[in-house]
Amino acid sequence: MKRVISLFLFLTLLFPIICFAAWTDDFRDTFMKVGLDQAVEDALEGDIKPQAILDFIISEEQLNPRSGLKALYCAGVDRADVAAAAAKLGITPHDLQKALEESIAECSSKLVLDDRDNSGVIASPSKP
Repeated sequence: MKRVISLFLFLTLLFPIICFAAWTDDFRDTFMKVGLDQAVEDALEGDIKPQAILDFIISEEQLNPRSGLKALYCAGVDRADVAAAAAKLGITPHDLQKALEESIAECSSKLVLDDRDNSGVIASPSKP
């Protein structure tokens, strides 16, 4: 009986490690093929939390944390969730604000911002 319990605990602990490796490999592959924005969107669709995505981006030397923040904003993640994830990872409010400004300039419209988090920020659309 102890062996069954030990095996169950081992597999229970091993499964999250395998899942983590799978999404990070997919993230890296998508990033290399089509870019960071799509990689972030795919990870979010796979129910990966914004903090986990940012943590992975920070751990990768070729990825800029501000670009990761921008990609999260562009993917439609609520500002409060992005800010909470950034704060837990020690990202400065200045970098957070710059990433928000970049996301507004590159990939949002007034309608998207109002629908996303009712922020009231007025931005001119950069994409038709």
